[in-house]
Amino acid sequence: MMNKQLCGLEFKIENVDQILNMGGPWICSLYLGDTLISDNCIVDSFLEDDACQKIYFIKYHRISKWKADNFFTLNYISINDKAIYQSKRTFEMLYLKRFLDQENIEVFYAFHDKNKETRDVFTISEQQFVCV
Repeated sequence: MMNKQLCGLEFKIENVDQILNMGGPWICSLYLGDTLISDNCIVDSFLEDDACQKIYFIKYHRISKWKADNFFTLNYISINDKAIYQSKRTFEMLYLKRFLDQENIEVFYAFHDKNKETRDVFTISEQQFVCV
C-alpha cells in the first residue's frame, strides 16, 4: 500500500498490478480513507486542478481478454461532494502530463510523454462527463 497527497487529502493506493506484462502501465485501486474511489486507475496519472476542486485520473476498462475490446477513460473526483465523473470519450491509450491553465490539460495518446507526436491539448469544458 502507498499513500498519496492530493488536494490536501490522504489517498491510499492499493492492489497495484500491471496491465500488460511489459513493465506497465500499472493500475491500482484508489481509496479516500476506507472508501473506494475507483479501481483500475493508472498509478502515475493523477492531476489536481489549481483550485483543488477536482482530481483527474485515468481508468482502465477491461471488457474482455482481447486488447481491442478494452479502453481507458478520463475521470475525476469532485472534492466537494466526492462524486466521480467519467468521460464519454474513450481512448486506446492516455497519459496526463500537466495542466497548462485552468481549462487545458497536456495529454499524450500513449502510456508516457516521450513521443511528442502523440501530444495533444485537452480542453476540459469541451469534454462530456457523466456521473458514475
